Amino acid sequence: MKRVFIYGLMVAFLFAGTAFLAVAQEDTERVTLRTLSVDWYEYSGAGVKLQYRTFNNEPVILYLPASFERELFRFIDTPKGYGGVQSLPILLVHMKGREVIFIDIYTRFMRTKGRISDFNQQDMDNFAAQEQKSKIELKFY
Repeated sequence: MKRVFIYGLMVAFLFAGTAFLAVAQEDTERVTLRTLSVDWYEYSGAGVKLQYRTFNNEPVILYLPASFERELFRFIDTPKGYGGVQSLPILLVHMKGREVIFIDIYTRFMRTKGRISDFNQQDMDNFAAQEQKSKIELKFY
């Protein structure tokens, strides 16, 4: 009888804990971090063009104008002595509710894995359109 009671309490605490976590995810006062893998990225004076993968493994192209750097995104080298990171580069997305606050682009040796590129006119138009929005919108699913 005691064993059934203890198991019942454990299940009740488990449900109570998961309900609390579900509510905490939608709390707009807290910052949520999400990671997305990056297939490739190119950069120039105009900004950064990259292809990331959604949670459904769908490729998406993202344009980050140079004017957004340090305001809405930045490049970060992996911590020193942190070997064996196979999935770089990655995006670490800081979100408040559903709004993207900031993006960290984790790379190896800063930008050396990216390609320096001369973007065509369509890319430049996409950078200008993204700059007009003045915020970053990501697709997760």
